[in-house]
Amino acid sequence: DRQFGDKCGIWRILDLFDREHIKASFFLNGITAEQNVGAVKEIVAKGHELAAQPYIHEYAVMLDKEGERKIIQGSIDAFKKVVGVKPLGYLSPGVRPTPNTISLISDMGFTWSSDCIDEDLPYAVGPKDKRIVMVPKDFHPNDYTTYETGSRSPRELFSLLVDQFD
Repeated sequence: DRQFGDKCGIWRILDLFDREHIKASFFLNGITAEQNVGAVKEIVAKGHELAAQPYIHEYAVMLDKEGERKIIQGSIDAFKKVVGVKPLGYLSPGVRPTPNTISLISDMGFTWSSDCIDEDLPYAVGPKDKRIVMVPKDFHPNDYTTYETGSRSPRELFSLLVDQFD
């Protein structure tokens, strides 16, 4: 179901961002990085940021603390192996962090997370010596909610994005 994105979509987005001089953060899980080495290398080469999700997009709410650590570490290891980059940003699938997520990602060297929908401005959480900047997520221009229905035309999707950013 992700064939278009892997084969065509990512390259079109990277070309668009080049033309418009846009730098972005790309959230990937470790297995996606391992399966799309060329695209991941190009993302980094073009100066974009890689931010992590769990290794195969696992929902950590089903795991204990060590299980959650393991799935996050899987993506860190994959990013290092594929492009030699350690991610600084993190997002739990479905924006569903556990009570352990902040302490785990703080201990693992992350500096920011988008695991929040409770504010419209960034704020800091976690231990004073290892703060995590929370960058609130907006579900309106998000693929999870915007593109889930096949009944929207490309024109409707474009209008949704224009309305959100204008």
